[in-house]
Amino acid sequence: MVQIVATTGGTITVPDNAINIVTGPYPGDPSPKSYIRGNFGPGAVDSNEDASHLVARLQVTLAKLTRPNGTPVWVKVAAITLLRYPLDTEIPSPPNLVQSVIMVGAFHQALQEDIATIRRIMSQDVPALLATSVALTGNLTKFTNEFLAPVKGGKASKRASKKVTKRARHRR
Repeated sequence: MVQIVATTGGTITVPDNAINIVTGPYPGDPSPKSYIRGNFGPGAVDSNEDASHLVARLQVTLAKLTRPNGTPVWVKVAAITLLRYPLDTEIPSPPNLVQSVIMVGAFHQALQEDIATIRRIMSQDVPALLATSVALTGNLTKFTNEFLAPVKGGKASKRASKKVTKRARHRR
């Protein structure tokens, strides 16, 4: 169990293994500051304790990764639910430091480390089922045409479906 003094002044006692992510201050935040996310409630607990000091007090192993602004983020590898390449909107203008994005529950974090590095880190801790954009999308084009076919009387029209498929082939 670790005691965290929140910025509101209250003390929160959390099991060490319930903590999934510890981040430092965001740009514009006063320093020291840390944000703690985990399986102890929605959102983050913000604290005026330095993130590296908080992580040093924990009795759980967290991987130290790098946010796009160069600050560290500590992540429980077993809590990563998704690893993917960044979307175009997640890559700020040059120097294009975002190489990967992880999801831990509903929280997503852009990272400077590439996918291969994250996979290597994850394989050291737990066997991971990693999803990349290719694994997620696969070859959906053959299903997309059938899904978007016009509907008549609550059932997909086979004739309309064939037309959609035929048009899709001609466009390529």
